[in-house]
Amino acid sequence: MLPKIAPASVLLSLLALASPAAALPFGDDTAQYTVTFQATWTAATHPGAFPSGAHFSGLIGAAHDDSVSFWTPGALASPGIESMAETGSKSPLSTEILNAISAGSGETLISGSSLFTLPGTVNVSFTTDLAHPQVTLVTMIAPSPDWFLGVADLPLFENGDWVDSKTVPLYAWDAGTDSGASFTSANANTVPQEPIALLGAPFLGANTAPLGAFVFTRTDDPTDLWTDLGSALAGTHGDPLLTADGSLCVGTTLDVNLDN
Repeated sequence: MLPKIAPASVLLSLLALASPAAALPFGDDTAQYTVTFQATWTAATHPGAFPSGAHFSGLIGAAHDDSVSFWTPGALASPGIESMAETGSKSPLSTEILNAISAGSGETLISGSSLFTLPGTVNVSFTTDLAHPQVTLVTMIAPSPDWFLGVADLPLFENGDWVDSKTVPLYAWDAGTDSGASFTSANANTVPQEPIALLGAPFLGANTAPLGAFVFTRTDDPTDLWTDLGSALAGTHGDPLLTADGSLCVGTTLDVNLDN
């Protein structure tokens, strides 16, 4: 007799027909990722736009749902984004993220190291779930008035499954909070504050090489969600085999195959 541990009658029916108790699901509602910040900004990639002491501030961001957004192109920067873009500080953006987590719209605060040697890389791992499938992550271009790199509301769950890998080229953004025109301009608050926009000079926006990339890689093994219990009863064509790919989570795609 088969143990009834699959919460789907169609799977139980197929298992009964196949005889083996194979490939029973445990769920795929969570995913683990490592994001690698590949900083490629150098004097060679951006001649005339690579100041002395060039570096990137510590990574700060969150896994969250679509009810919250920590920054949006064309919108005004929050105090947290302003502070991050102008000084490299993770606060008060970290407070904005923790408030979202407390409210249920955020899942994980993501925090990583600064990069003082360019080119270079930084890795940060985090866990998220189906209720919070988006990621936002930023870092200050330093020194600069209020320039930064980042992604906003990036989906990690697409077409009914978690993405295995996603690479996002990074171009410079202007937070719209400081009117300095060069890397080492004196503080000059922008009044009134302007919307976040893709930066022109000295980087010329998307018309020049990116300053780096975020590479999101899933690190947990989705095949671990299924277990072959063995004990198939051989038929005319050998042992029947039931396999599955996906999860039993609402809104996801599940493929079931019965062979032999």
